[in-house]
Amino acid sequence: MGLSPDMFCGDLPWPTESETTLQAWLEAHTEPAGAGSLRPRALVSALREWWGEEAAFDNDYGYDWLPKAPAGGASFSEALCTGLLQGCFLWGADLVGSASSGVTADDVGRLAWLVVTDGSPNLTATFWERVEDPSQQQTTVFQLPSVLGFEKAGIRASGGRLLQHAEAAVEPAGESRTDAAIIGDMWERVFNLYDTKGGTATDPILKARWDYVTSDSIDLVKVAWAMNGYVVEDSDWGGGELVLLEGADGLRADGSTACGAAFLAGLWSNGASAADAAEQPVGRRDGADESGLGLFPGWGFTWPGNVRVRGNRASANLAGQPWVRERNLLTWEGESWACIDAPDFPILRDGRWLEPDNQAFPGTWEQVGLLVSDRLGDGPVPEHYEPLESPLNNRLNGAYASPVLLAAAAKMPGAAGDDGAVDAAVADALAPDYSSMQADRAAYPIAAVINGADGRDGARRALSETLAAAEPGCFVEMSASLARIRGLATGEWVRVFNERGSVEAPVLVTDRIRPFQCEDNEGHYVCLNGMTLGDEGAAAAVWGVLAPAAESPVGAARDVKGFLVDIEKA
Repeated sequence: MGLSPDMFCGDLPWPTESETTLQAWLEAHTEPAGAGSLRPRALVSALREWWGEEAAFDNDYGYDWLPKAPAGGASFSEALCTGLLQGCFLWGADLVGSASSGVTADDVGRLAWLVVTDGSPNLTATFWERVEDPSQQQTTVFQLPSVLGFEKAGIRASGGRLLQHAEAAVEPAGESRTDAAIIGDMWERVFNLYDTKGGTATDPILKARWDYVTSDSIDLVKVAWAMNGYVVEDSDWGGGELVLLEGADGLRADGSTACGAAFLAGLWSNGASAADAAEQPVGRRDGADESGLGLFPGWGFTWPGNVRVRGNRASANLAGQPWVRERNLLTWEGESWACIDAPDFPILRDGRWLEPDNQAFPGTWEQVGLLVSDRLGDGPVPEHYEPLESPLNNRLNGAYASPVLLAAAAKMPGAAGDDGAVDAAVADALAPDYSSMQADRAAYPIAAVINGADGRDGARRALSETLAAAEPGCFVEMSASLARIRGLATGEWVRVFNERGSVEAPVLVTDRIRPFQCEDNEGHYVCLNGMTLGDEGAAAAVWGVLAPAAESPVGAARDVKGFLVDIEKA
């Protein structure tokens, strides 16, 4: 849905300055087969939804109106940390409080303006309290209180790509508003300003299609129609009679279909009851499971196409027969496919059944599994590497850490200090020998991993006395063996520290964590759990100050999976 700043809605690459025309974008990003072959349909249908009748063949469906990112452009964190961004909207996110963002209060202070919508105060909204000289900060911050997930009706996402529609469980707290209400109000004000006073590049605003309002407020049912997709000419939007798409296969690249997010096509496909969420795939509550494997295909909707197991064609052999009969997902019966799970591959073409072949993975244009790939951010071959800081040597391949991670870490804004020197952990790993690494292990012999809530999970806990009482703050979980060595007991406070920072928190001794064999010695690790409740109930993780400045090569987020610390009584 465009949650990543560098991706267009529908998980499509955002156009860059070098892709000045729609044809240039299509040539750069359309693949010969697989899911990537649908990108022309997905983008044109999205543009048709954005600009309605104004999006036509003669004007590239409004492609020129899309802002273009710099060619070979920076990631969000790079743009923020280097001052490229002038302003930023944050929806339910806490960059400063998140352990994985790698964003500091000083980074946020480079913005001219910042809009924060959240259910409670967070550290990003009050970043100036954490800089050396608050009087020098010029960033204007707008704090917009928004409702939490269970306080609003709508479609909710959970693990396993599952989407479900649910009604609001409780009334919103205070004067908080839904995201839809905030966006609707903001849109109306921006549109009126452009309409009455003009400005630079007015067409993208004034020609935008905005038919989602009913009785002066955003109608989320209409938003669901737009996300699902529909046939433009055969749909009566105002009358609520639509020809909704059953899946992404129904998209067209000629402007005849409109769809805000192609990978969600099919989640709201029942045109006969277009206004009734309970009659849509996303509103289903059928607990039957013919597979016996926990698929529950009639419970909600999973994108894409309600497929529960991605790549499920690989569950059967080349002849279409299940490898394991007891775990059958689909079978070729001689003339047709029998599918227990929705197929994650084409089974029909022009109304005819497609016979079995070896094309099992639509995520690649080859549609087969790849032993070596040229398009993965973490390298061409699946390989094991230890984290950037680890108590273990890598015995599988001799490399200390992933070379791709090291390259990304060395370039990451924040990895370099004012003098241009990279983070000490990165510099040590890039050194020709690992003597400094061995010294780090001696000084900080304990491995640490972060388990902390982010965003609205923290806001929810900050607003609930019950949740706050259950987890009132950060705590350090450790094994009984490590507790004996350090003379610690549950409830005692410790200082967790390394050369980057220090955090104090109570100890929880548990059998869940046990020592591990580390070379020829016994190794130990701790889990850094939870969040703090700061001023005015702001919830934020603090463990991130201990993590090295290393950006994951695949997620554009700070790699905080593991690092080295030491522990002492506070």
